[in-house]
Amino acid sequence: MRRLKPPAPDLLEQVVIPAGPIDLGAIFGECPVVLDVGCARARYTVKLGERYPELGVLGVENKLKRVLAGAKRVAAAGRENVRLLCARAEGLFGEILPPASVLAAFFICPDPWPKRRHGRRRLFQPDFVEMVRRALVPGGGLFVKTDDPGYYEWIREVVAGNPRFEPCPEWTAGGTAFDPTITSYYEERHAAEGRETRPLGWSAR
Repeated sequence: MRRLKPPAPDLLEQVVIPAGPIDLGAIFGECPVVLDVGCARARYTVKLGERYPELGVLGVENKLKRVLAGAKRVAAAGRENVRLLCARAEGLFGEILPPASVLAAFFICPDPWPKRRHGRRRLFQPDFVEMVRRALVPGGGLFVKTDDPGYYEWIREVVAGNPRFEPCPEWTAGGTAFDPTITSYYEERHAAEGRETRPLGWSAR
């Protein structure tokens, strides 16, 4: 098995390594924090940080190699308001984030697991959606984009089943209007293939 080279010390400045619940205030100070969940190599994460410099942006990815590649992008962009964390989404919301600590959570092109028999592997399940809701501040936003029509309907139905969310198609949270036209790597690739990526948005009560 090929081993990853140890990351350069300066890259570790961009990476949060959790040993349990984290204190977002210690990382970002008093500014509101948004999440880019499943951030891959942090292209969308950095774009969020550039567009909204008043916010702390935490990109979350469960593959360390991608996290380190993303850390290089964050460092090259000079984004002091962006950090990355290596964790699975279920662990992030179930064990790492404090309740009512996040202004918005972005899920951009999550894996659709399109085969019917793989539906249980999809990230968006009722229990997971409730974990996300607990991590959001009141009025916080859950924002999703997907190019898969079946997953689009699946996500919409699952979130609609949680009475603590209400639709927020305008993508606003805490007085911030987020731009749904900001694109990720996967969106750009899908567009080149002629596939439409559609947004969904909700506000936590």
